[in-house]
Amino acid sequence: MAQNATLDGTSDAGGWTGSGGGAIHLDADTTTAGSDYIQAEVGFEASPVGPAIFTLSNVDDPESASDHKIKYTALAAAGGMMGTPGLVIALYEGTTQRHTTTNNSVNTSSATAYTITLSDGEADSITDYDNLLLRVTNGGSEMGDNIKIYNMYLEVPDAAAAVTTSPAFLLFVE
Repeated sequence: MAQNATLDGTSDAGGWTGSGGGAIHLDADTTTAGSDYIQAEVGFEASPVGPAIFTLSNVDDPESASDHKIKYTALAAAGGMMGTPGLVIALYEGTTQRHTTTNNSVNTSSATAYTITLSDGEADSITDYDNLLLRVTNGGSEMGDNIKIYNMYLEVPDAAAAVTTSPAFLLFVE
């Protein structure tokens, strides 16, 4: 089984808004796409929007560098002729970047689930699982380039079970 570090706060909205133009919010209790989303749309200035910075719920150190995944569901709309806007997702530990990926192929017809797998080296570099952040940026460059994110979380393996030892004592009596 896995542990999920879900979004539990926003430290900077970065120009992103919530569904319907309201406050930035994603349902932290779900790992599936729902009706809530956050979005960023490139305006008249034609510069990228973001980053929005999200804090993550705490998970126990899995003590394994395998199977660290950033999972998210997104939908894009191209505003001009240059194609799909890029979505940049970065994982930080405090102020130190541990991973970054740009998805230049976000589906434009339906919300689609994506998985980013961290390398063993990237996962092994994480020392404090209680200090992780996800940063998202709409990398579009044309007015109207829009990205919607319906959910986003970090999945890591379960923490190793605590090993209990009890001292054994043998007494031989003759």
